[in-house]
Amino acid sequence: MPVKPSQIIITVVVSFIYWCLTSCLSIAHVLFNQIANSIPPYQRFNEDGVILDVAEMPGFTLEQISQIKQEIVNETVLCSICLENIEEGMNAKIIPGCLHKFHDPCILPWLLNNSICPYCRNVIRLEINV
Repeated sequence: MPVKPSQIIITVVVSFIYWCLTSCLSIAHVLFNQIANSIPPYQRFNEDGVILDVAEMPGFTLEQISQIKQEIVNETVLCSICLENIEEGMNAKIIPGCLHKFHDPCILPWLLNNSICPYCRNVIRLEINV
């Protein structure tokens, strides 16, 4: 039984599409790995523009965290730590400066170890009441 030209064309086209897809995926994988390995971790700077070492970026005390404003939200927003909504009428901690909102139990462990907003990575500056 002879092979029809249409069968040959279909086989060639399907093989070509398969080759293109596997090649493109391989190239995309290599490029993604190159990009992922070249992005430095976030950096923080002091007021003079000098990069801070991790040891110079402490978290806050419980007393300092208690001074961060907490208010009832008037619209539903997403807590980017637990990825659940902060519903309208619920309390939320509001980060000074950037004004990002988080559930109090979600943000507490973060602030004990970090002094940056977990969402935008801006340095949190607290006004200390003496």
